[in-house]
Amino acid sequence: MVQNISGDLDDVLSKWMKQIQNQTAGMTLADKTAISEAGGKVFMDALRKETKAKHYSNKKDPKWGHMADHISIMLDGKSRRSVNTDFNGGVIVGWDNRYHAMNVMRLNDGTKAIIGDHFLTNLRNNNELRSKILEAEKSKYDEIANKKGDD
Repeated sequence: MVQNISGDLDDVLSKWMKQIQNQTAGMTLADKTAISEAGGKVFMDALRKETKAKHYSNKKDPKWGHMADHISIMLDGKSRRSVNTDFNGGVIVGWDNRYHAMNVMRLNDGTKAIIGDHFLTNLRNNNELRSKILEAEKSKYDEIANKKGDD
């Protein structure tokens, strides 16, 4: 009886290993980017809502616009300001111009004249949001893995 279980377990484990190898080893850079982008979109939406809720004003700036309207996803390593020049499929969510990025830094961290409210830091550390990001990445991963499993 023990031999049957170990024999069946070996078969199950070998099939499982082949399935995992087919799904993960065959991941292309485009697949990894798609997974990262799915999580980045969830964070970007939450960041836009948080920025509008805490720091939106009625000021109409024709040149710069409002910082809540200029949040975007950038491919890590493809941005000209990126520290990482070796693209690995990761994404960065943030402000697409320096003017807004500097204002956010001052609002989040504070200065001598401004008390920081840490809205960005708190959002990054929000466990509920992290769970939503992981769920989005997992569903994208499952979608890609199922396509690879069908091949």
